[in-house]
Amino acid sequence: MKTFGMVLVVVAGVLAAAPPAHAQEKVEVTGGYSFLNDTTNSQTFNGWTASVGGFFNRSFGVVGEVGGNYATISVLDTDLNISEFSFMGGPKYAARVNPKVTPFAQFLVGGVRLSGALLGVSESETDFAIQPGAGVDVGLAPNLALRLQGDYRMVRSDGDTLNHFRFVIGITFHQ
Repeated sequence: MKTFGMVLVVVAGVLAAAPPAHAQEKVEVTGGYSFLNDTTNSQTFNGWTASVGGFFNRSFGVVGEVGGNYATISVLDTDLNISEFSFMGGPKYAARVNPKVTPFAQFLVGGVRLSGALLGVSESETDFAIQPGAGVDVGLAPNLALRLQGDYRMVRSDGDTLNHFRFVIGITFHQ
């Protein structure tokens, strides 16, 4: 129930802060590859990310994002499968000074579900996370851009803070 409640809070916050359709200057949808480095446990993960953003004006908006990162570690001649699923939302600022290159910064808040499975036994937990990040969209066509993004994710787990650096490369569709 804790996970469901956290998802509802994030979704409700993004929807409540989203501008009405007539006020939006731009909507963007992004999908791409995600590389995550957990510096606390010296582990790297590969995965995906998807986000949707709406803007109040040319520069300020809100974004909702989900993603999954996965790793397999060999432990005593068997595989430990680890996954991290994130669901976050928050404000975004895009500096739209050049039509071909748009730098941006965002501050996301939400949850991260950490899961692990070994020999048919699995454990999982959902924890609070914050994720400040920045990046750049490089125009490829009028409504298409290449996204390069870096984030620093802090996950509060059992009283400790897990520190993650994440790099994203993806495609963004603008409308």
